[in-house]
Amino acid sequence: MSAGRGTRAALLVVAWLGAGAGFAGALVGAAAPAAARPGSAATPGADFLAGSLVAAGAGAPDMAAPSPSVARVAAQRLAQKNARRKLLALALGLRASGKDSVAERLGCSAGSPPCKDGAALTRLEAALAAEAVFEASEYFSDGAVRLRARVALEVVRGALDPREAADAPALDDAAPTALVVDATGLGGEFGVAPTLRAGGTSWSGPVLYVASAKAAAADVRAGARTVKLKARAATGADLTLADAAAEALKLARKTGALVIIVGVKGAGK
Repeated sequence: MSAGRGTRAALLVVAWLGAGAGFAGALVGAAAPAAARPGSAATPGADFLAGSLVAAGAGAPDMAAPSPSVARVAAQRLAQKNARRKLLALALGLRASGKDSVAERLGCSAGSPPCKDGAALTRLEAALAAEAVFEASEYFSDGAVRLRARVALEVVRGALDPREAADAPALDDAAPTALVVDATGLGGEFGVAPTLRAGGTSWSGPVLYVASAKAAAADVRAGARTVKLKARAATGADLTLADAAAEALKLARKTGALVIIVGVKGAGK
């Protein structure tokens, strides 16, 4: 499977999830997952309720440039490069599934490259570079630039779990379009690729986190056929459901149903 094909397939899901979320779209040395910030989506870090990852970047001007305007061009490129590098660092520190960080899933030494799963790291770097949206640029009189880069968290999940076109979800008018899982009070944590388990069946797919059942019901991305489930236990980002939910997970796995998780308040670390 090529990294490019898998990345493109994942980004189709990104566009679909991002459309309803309201956003366009120094490496760390520790493997501990980065804290999720369920506040302003403009704050650097991960906001799982907004579905976005934000990083700041700055670029110093070339003091040898003939004018501040010329210096600013290079400074902006440098600011974007630094912001993308910070996005990668933040992405590697996020919880993936269970209690593992993205860096641990990729086998990254000390939480940063090099990583044993070099193909997945390449997919992640390419996806972040392709999907980063730069915003809120600040321009200083000496030509320096400061900005923010934003990307959908689904980009990270897609890099971890690329799916070929041949593996595209099957069409089934009777299958659920979304599983709405109530995880309230279980002490679960945010993750980019949480796994649902029930009676020996598991599913990990596109995921949204919402604060309440009302918010889940109002989200148009849930589609027309939702199945409401109650989680019984949480292990990090993963959720265990009653055995009776196994059939719903099988259908979700077959059709690639969206997972909407309600009530998680964990800090993601």
